[in-house]
Amino acid sequence: SCWSGIKSSSSGFGWTYDNAGTPSVGTGPNTGNTGDYYIYLETSGAAPTPAQAYANLPLIDLSSVPNAIIEFAYHMYGSNMGDLTVEVSNNGINWTVLNTISGQQQFTQVEPYIVASVDLTGYASASTYIRFGGSYGGSFEGDMAIDDIYIVAPSSSPGLRPRFLSSFWAFRGWRQSSSRLGRIRAGCLDPCPRGRLKVSGNCPKPR
Repeated sequence: SCWSGIKSSSSGFGWTYDNAGTPSVGTGPNTGNTGDYYIYLETSGAAPTPAQAYANLPLIDLSSVPNAIIEFAYHMYGSNMGDLTVEVSNNGINWTVLNTISGQQQFTQVEPYIVASVDLTGYASASTYIRFGGSYGGSFEGDMAIDDIYIVAPSSSPGLRPRFLSSFWAFRGWRQSSSRLGRIRAGCLDPCPRGRLKVSGNCPKPR
């Protein structure tokens, strides 16, 4: 299982793998939250139909983690910013919107990303589908970006960072992980962006 819904070209509406700033002026980040790479919603060109695009995470088994949360960093700079949604499903057909972030949240490219977390309680199962939705806000100035996506268990103590699971998902840097963390096999990455997993979930580590 791998990411889907992410294109490699910077032209046309949709989620795109990128680094060092989006092509349009006055929108998007200039880098990732961690490292250079991130994925962003390209909004240049004619108004798209449909006006939403989805970046789909790999299918994940969360049956043993009923109280899991998804944590991610987002950047939404641009005067015609649309909505960023986090959605979940147990069958990949019927989706529930768990969180919506609307409109411009940063006011320059260099402003830091904002970290958000969304509770997955009640939606965790052996087949948990999660996706990020991005909507067209009316012009090219709507390039939202996401980075550093973790699915973890919440901390048992208020104020502490979430507790990473013994087998957790982490998409960070959008490159293959270092040898110390274990490289993801090429078959799992193609045709996905170069996602980086610290401990693989559905995508097995190489032999």
